[in-house]
Amino acid sequence: RDWSVTGVQTCALPISHQHDLETGSAVVHDFGEGAVPGECVVALRSASAAEDDAWAILFVHRRDGSTTELAVLDASRFASPRVARVRLPCRVPMGLHGEWLPDAGA
Repeated sequence: RDWSVTGVQTCALPISHQHDLETGSAVVHDFGEGAVPGECVVALRSASAAEDDAWAILFVHRRDGSTTELAVLDASRFASPRVARVRLPCRVPMGLHGEWLPDAGA
């Protein structure tokens, strides 16, 4: 199944969507009042994993600019509570992009 994950940085909603590109359906993860989720990076659990057997990893900013956290979601249960959250000791600028690169030996 083809799907994509997007953060909604430009509107007032503290949510990210997981879109099913075949059916047009979407699953929403709500980060709570005052949160501004960033762009998700999807990391498969293994090279042979199904496409939703993955982690969705993203920065979640506070609207007031006070803090940033790194959030990890289970892509197969996108609306469920975060698997992990790391409160960072400094603020990360909104819009910072990340990219996963394959291991040189892979």
